[in-house]
Amino acid sequence: MIKETVITISYWKSFGYLPFVTMCVTMFEYLHLNTVLMTLLVVLMVLDFLSGWYKSYRLNIAITKSRLVAGFYAKIFVFVILIVLGILIVALNEVNPKVVAYLDMTSYISGISFFMILNEIYSILGNIQSGRTQEEIQEIDFITLLIRKVRGKFESKMDCEVKK
Repeated sequence: MIKETVITISYWKSFGYLPFVTMCVTMFEYLHLNTVLMTLLVVLMVLDFLSGWYKSYRLNIAITKSRLVAGFYAKIFVFVILIVLGILIVALNEVNPKVVAYLDMTSYISGISFFMILNEIYSILGNIQSGRTQEEIQEIDFITLLIRKVRGKFESKMDCEVKK
């Protein structure tokens, strides 16, 4: 009975995620975001999340619910930036298609996506190196500084909500 319940729950979770994934891919297509780059970014974000767990485990850093949620929100923030830029392209295209064609906005978004992918790879490598050497490595780049600032705001908000 327990085994059948676990199998049923795992199938339910699998099919529950399918509409969400389909919605995201459809939204990326509509907003002229490169779905291959977006998929790669999602995979790298998951790997970064896992490598962050590895680093925390090796450095004996407590993994709290507020840190996990703040990290998740920080990753979502990256997609919010890309989605807002995609909405801007669609809106500009409705107003004046020549502006979007002249500025080649989709290439700009692909460039930003590629930059974020490189940032995730850099973060993964930093987490792995920190875990291997058991020493904190300082990551210094613009996106990491921005994400840390946003993450800090989310963590402080989560800590305030937990204390209430």
